[in-house]
Amino acid sequence: MNKHEFSPAGLQALLAELYQLSDSELALEVAAILANFRNWLISRFNFEPSQIAYLEAIDNLFIVAAATATAQFIAARQAISLVKEEPVPTQKREEEGEGKFIRIKKESNYRYAADTPYQTEDTLVFTIAYQN
Repeated sequence: MNKHEFSPAGLQALLAELYQLSDSELALEVAAILANFRNWLISRFNFEPSQIAYLEAIDNLFIVAAATATAQFIAARQAISLVKEEPVPTQKREEEGEGKFIRIKKESNYRYAADTPYQTEDTLVFTIAYQN
């Protein structure tokens, strides 16, 4: 599987590759996510060394939560999105990840129309943002 840019477009390209896999191949990816999410991410995205250092420093409880949610959505071939807000440019912030935070949110959309059956769609949204 190809490595992708760590960006919203890169995530969508990765998901397109993953969702083309057979069920058994996708199950192997899900198992790898649950076994070691950090390594799975590093093997799927082109990260800068500072991004890898930040990833390695993230609290393990958050990593487990992120891995579990990601695995569930990938196993079900559901939508996942990445929002990367631009940091306030300061040298310290860029080098040390100062003020950076990551939020994971599940969004549910429900739709009904008289001419179509009831539909629901869930999206897992990862947001990388910066506190002022």
